[in-house]
Amino acid sequence: MWRDAFSPCPTPRGRRIEQGPSAVGWQETLTLVGAGKGATVATARAGRYRARPDVAYVPFDDAPPVEYALMWRDADQTAGLPALVPTILEFAPRPNGAS
Repeated sequence: MWRDAFSPCPTPRGRRIEQGPSAVGWQETLTLVGAGKGATVATARAGRYRARPDVAYVPFDDAPPVEYALMWRDADQTAGLPALVPTILEFAPRPNGAS
């Protein structure tokens, strides 16, 4: 589960980490963080695209990387989707320099 991987309850030394209030979406999460009611894990790009004066993005490098994936519901497939996926894959960076 995402929460277990990126927001564990105990520290590596076993100290319990209290869970803060829950949010429904990303904007609500940032609002809670900005109000001093918790913290969250975000990708490195979040600070660039979701900058807010009440939220500080602090980099760290001792956690596994967050991987991205293309997702869509079966019911939402449009005529353009078959063309979009190969185009994205053509320009997407390859992991670990793979070609």
